[in-house]
Amino acid sequence: MVTDLKNIALIGKEKENENELFIDFLQLCNSTEVDEAVVKLNAKIEPQIDCTTCGNCCKTLMVNVTEEEAQNLALHLNLPATQVKEQYLEEGLNAHFIMKSMLFLHEIRCSIYENSLRVAENFQTLNKHSLLKRLFYHNDALRQMPYYF
Repeated sequence: MVTDLKNIALIGKEKENENELFIDFLQLCNSTEVDEAVVKLNAKIEPQIDCTTCGNCCKTLMVNVTEEEAQNLALHLNLPATQVKEQYLEEGLNAHFIMKSMLFLHEIRCSIYENSLRVAENFQTLNKHSLLKRLFYHNDALRQMPYYF
């Protein structure tokens, strides 16, 4: 299994057209069957990846934050929620926020993860249903994260 981030980026770039064709193919498939196959693959792959060893998700992809997570972040930082939203978050879609930058990423570890955010759950989405509705995200992830590669 390839986990080196530089190799993933190089191979992902080389196979960009192939990945896009595969995504086009998947969109023609039965969503339930795709989900079942991906969940089985995920069960084999996920235990082999330690998501705390690189931090690439937080470094390179948008970090979505729910209202509940924004409130938890405010409690953790001992700041009013309005200040946290102004200082650290941007308005996103579907009542979510987007982290302005990973100010809380120290080296490769999130310093607030345990206290307020479920970010890794957002990135590890191969075990969730309706993969075909989220393919736009996976194409980016293929070039950046061992979990998807």
